[in-house]
Amino acid sequence: MSDRLKFLHLLSAEFDELVDVTSTLRRYKNFAPDSSDADTFQNALNLNVVISYARNFTECKGFNDIKGIRKALKKNFSKEEKELHKSIMDLRNEAYAHSDSKAHDIQIIDDEFFTFSKLVPRQQLSQEVLELLSGMVVKIREKIEELIANHKKVKK
Repeated sequence: MSDRLKFLHLLSAEFDELVDVTSTLRRYKNFAPDSSDADTFQNALNLNVVISYARNFTECKGFNDIKGIRKALKKNFSKEEKELHKSIMDLRNEAYAHSDSKAHDIQIIDDEFFTFSKLVPRQQLSQEVLELLSGMVVKIREKIEELIANHKKVKK
């Protein structure tokens, strides 16, 4: 099996998992729109959605002949979907997978007895964003299946 086909099947599995996690987050009964009200479970799901989506668009090692696949997955995105893609990638790159200073707001609380710091909660994905992301993932999965089918035709 070629690296290209292996990578496409990996992407297929990754986006299948993303569908499950996104669906779980969308249906979470204690979903809080405000990040300061979100509980640990919602924060974990939110982080998982961002990382699970973004890792499929970041550089990976060990695969050859995958040039153009990531670009093809985004080809049919609307302007709004392209903006969301960029936003999720920025969240991943600046706040969730790295510690860029502009993405973190640390509050220093100083009262008479002691001083402590508090990390301001990360941005939560809203229900509207999750709905838009779900539509994007449908498009991506369709494109993956198309690329797999085309790869198999070429190999015959």
